[in-house]
Amino acid sequence: MRKLYVGIDLGCKTCAGAVRDSKGKLLETYSFPTSAKNLIDFVGKQEGEVRVLIEECELAGWVYRTLLPRFAYLLSSRRPYR
Repeated sequence: MRKLYVGIDLGCKTCAGAVRDSKGKLLETYSFPTSAKNLIDFVGKQEGEVRVLIEECELAGWVYRTLLPRFAYLLSSRRPYR
């Protein structure tokens, strides 16, 4: 199973996501309106062992709680949220 690394730049209105493979090759960039459904859809459409990194900001806790039940590897840029 291939490993994918998903980075998400969070914003109150829109988010920007990028997907890289284990060699660092950029596979996809995507911009989407900020919502739980859109976050789950963006990360969920990736095929492989997905690792998600989110930036540290006011939305990080919400995103962590939204994605954690579905994705095992989720880190913030400063510290994990619980």
